[in-house]
Amino acid sequence: MASPPFRRRPAVRSVADQAAPAGRLCAALPPWLAAAAALLVPLWLLSAPPPPSSDRLTLGEVRLLWGRGEQNTDPDLLYHRERWHCVLREAGPAGSNGGALRVLSSADGRVWQSSALLRPPGEDLRRPSLCAAPDGRLLLAAEAHSTALPGPPPRTFLWSSPDGRDWEGPVQPLEAGLLLGPIRWHLNRAYSLAFDAWNKEPLRLYSSPDGLKYAMHAPDLALSGRRTQPVVLFFRRDGLAVAALSSAQTRLGESRPPYRAWSWKQLQPGAKLLAFVELADGRILAAAVPADGAQSLALGWLDASAAEWTPSLSLPWKGSQNGAALAVQGGTLFVAYGSEHEGRNMIYWAEISLPRAR
Repeated sequence: MASPPFRRRPAVRSVADQAAPAGRLCAALPPWLAAAAALLVPLWLLSAPPPPSSDRLTLGEVRLLWGRGEQNTDPDLLYHRERWHCVLREAGPAGSNGGALRVLSSADGRVWQSSALLRPPGEDLRRPSLCAAPDGRLLLAAEAHSTALPGPPPRTFLWSSPDGRDWEGPVQPLEAGLLLGPIRWHLNRAYSLAFDAWNKEPLRLYSSPDGLKYAMHAPDLALSGRRTQPVVLFFRRDGLAVAALSSAQTRLGESRPPYRAWSWKQLQPGAKLLAFVELADGRILAAAVPADGAQSLALGWLDASAAEWTPSLSLPWKGSQNGAALAVQGGTLFVAYGSEHEGRNMIYWAEISLPRAR
């Protein structure tokens, strides 16, 4: 399913360029008529449209990325070694368990191929996330929920791959009942926020030198340990760690190295944050579902220190929490997200032209 090709926006002339033809016209008129026209020109200039905002996002095209499963949700996206990689949860009809992980790859973001399908017997896999280790390995993490009753507590499973096709694992990096969120790397170390599946322990930060075996890094992040979704963690270029946890309220946290003390603020306006990306000029874009009840997935600018999010562009979207992932490559923002606006949960790919760097 392809949308109409992206249309290049016409060049916007400056106010001075627009005023030049009017000045030549006044010079060619009789003196009495030129004087009257001169009085009208400033009024015309006042009504001219303002130049585009430097924060404006322009939607190029939206197209189907994957929809072969009955339910396709929770994508994560990674550009690694000149290839796109996307992981998603693929499951049966709504309400069924036994979800598997589908791994896709693409050279150009248009033609996607299935690289792997991870389906351990007796497990329902949820909320996958992708990352690349400093040595080039791809790491894939997901929650594993037993389909047997009674069964073991929820666990975190990890797989590793050199190329996105052949995956080793799963391994269990933490004891049963502890669930890692998305894994993110900073200065050759992997970090992840972890929850207790029974909501008895506080929110904690874990870290790992190899991305496979984790130890507690910060035992209490001064926030309720009740498990919420989604969980977002990323590191800015200056080393600042930013996290978002969304439930009835979305709270935004910040921490400086060594990431043991965190401060939290409530996001304004209310929205469910799904993903962050930092641009070259330091600005942060965040994908979120607004809290005003509108059926939309919006991209907007995030001021992490002030805990403020300003929506800028909406994507065609419908459904509950289906996940979204952001990546910037070559001056374009790419979004992989889940939606059911065409009848069932499928994964879509959107391309957004970014404003000039400040």
